[in-house]
Amino acid sequence: MDEFIEVPGARFRIRSGGSGPILLLLGGAAEGGGLGVLRDLLEPSYTVITYDRRGLGESTVDAPDAPVEVADDADDAAAVLAAITPEPAYVASTSNGAVQALELALRHPNRIRTLLAHEPPLPHLLPPPQRDQITTTQSQITTHLQTATPTTATPLLSTLTGLPTPPKSLATPAPPPPTTPTPADPAPEAPIAPVPAVPAPAAPALAGPTVAESTPAGPTPEAPVAPVLAVPAPAAPALAGPTVAGPLPAGLPPEGPVAPAVDGSGGSMDEVRAAFLRRVALPLHRYRPDRDALATCPVSIVIGAGEEAPTLVGPLSATALAALRRTAVTVFPGGHAGYLQKPAEFTAILRTVLPPT
Repeated sequence: MDEFIEVPGARFRIRSGGSGPILLLLGGAAEGGGLGVLRDLLEPSYTVITYDRRGLGESTVDAPDAPVEVADDADDAAAVLAAITPEPAYVASTSNGAVQALELALRHPNRIRTLLAHEPPLPHLLPPPQRDQITTTQSQITTHLQTATPTTATPLLSTLTGLPTPPKSLATPAPPPPTTPTPADPAPEAPIAPVPAVPAPAAPALAGPTVAESTPAGPTPEAPVAPVLAVPAPAAPALAGPTVAGPLPAGLPPEGPVAPAVDGSGGSMDEVRAAFLRRVALPLHRYRPDRDALATCPVSIVIGAGEEAPTLVGPLSATALAALRRTAVTVFPGGHAGYLQKPAEFTAILRTVLPPT
């Protein structure tokens, strides 16, 4: 069922379906972001709620050019929940949607029954070498996003998160097949070389400190920081949960499926991605979490991380957040987009941490 609600400065499209306890999905974009692909698996056990975030999909805003911060997104999520139920609800979140959900827990703790935060990118929780290296890359991404072609930031985002780099332009049609030569028009002697693909930036491994599951004791030793795109390679933390691997489907956009429109007016996939990147990545890079508030937040928070690529920003941030809250990390299948790699296995673990009964 689709409905619209009015909030100050915006109008949101909300979609609900299924039966059971209310579960709000926050995946970073419209329709719950990437987590929206789990709807069919979740609706037999939950009343699943998704909505198009302010300025994305079919949601509209009064001032499209006004900046939207993480706190604004958190308040919007609280307004959506208040329109659905007066009771606390489950919230499942991933990536930048998990950052939004954590801010929701800080600003509106009474709205949440239990929160799953899967790989929230929070580099400011990390020790200096890792933090500085990641924030340097974020600054480079921000520079790209502020240009006329923000999609040039996608290789850097892919390197930072472990998600694949999408095609250079999804709006450009494929070239026509070559014409078969005829006797009157013989084929050339040498084949035509294919157009080389643009490689993703190299990410040399650097030595660096590890991020433990428990609160670190004493200062973190300093290490030289080089201007590279990947984070140092600490030992992978011991995480609780099953291990399931799987390749990520090729050609996915940086945060999973992208809504078919950004402001309700349509547009090419490149235009959608550009608006999405500006709308989501820029405020995320400006965000500074309140460490003390996160450590003492009374909400029940389950912190998740993918089993793959433990040295990327998502798993490192999840481990640092778990240490801050003195809890364990729950492992999920796959990497940053494990919900796309292994949706059934991902859903099975989600059901254990957010029990429907």
